[in-house]
Amino acid sequence: MSPAWQELQELLLPYSRPTDTQSGETADLPIIGQISYRMLVEDAAKALNAKLGEERPVHAPGFPQNSFDYYVLQGDFGGGFDIAVLVADGDGRVAALQLSRESPGPAVLDLSMYRKDWQMLDFVQVKGTTAATRHVGHRVVVRNNVVALESEMVDSEISGPNRAIARAILYLPQPMVNLILARLEKAL
Repeated sequence: MSPAWQELQELLLPYSRPTDTQSGETADLPIIGQISYRMLVEDAAKALNAKLGEERPVHAPGFPQNSFDYYVLQGDFGGGFDIAVLVADGDGRVAALQLSRESPGPAVLDLSMYRKDWQMLDFVQVKGTTAATRHVGHRVVVRNNVVALESEMVDSEISGPNRAIARAILYLPQPMVNLILARLEKAL
């Protein structure tokens, strides 16, 4: 299993029991703001006041191959985030949302949340680092059946104290956490 898969499994495992089933009980589950699980991606883009970007296949850890696509949206999404990534299922419905910024800004995570063996910043587009001067930290927060995986990257040579060079928050509804963990468990 790749380091990205192992990292994601380690982060999500405490928050769910792997299962192969996705429950429809959480349809319309609010993810963040006006964005809900299983809403149409076109409606989600309108709610974010952004143009729906190009559709791209998800080749990320835990996501079934050829089952999910993502769209990158540009705009001001609050909290310093200028990129939104909508993950959609085969029916064009929102399965997850990620907010990110790839420019320097204040660090949010405590230094204790960083580990030398963590590399991934963006689990949807599979972006990370292996550079010795760059370090990644994660924090997982669960609210109302949505797991928020916060990731942040600092570079000890250029970002300075309390400065992150990039930051992302991946919002995963509980059914997606279950699906991803089931897939990661099978990969072992």
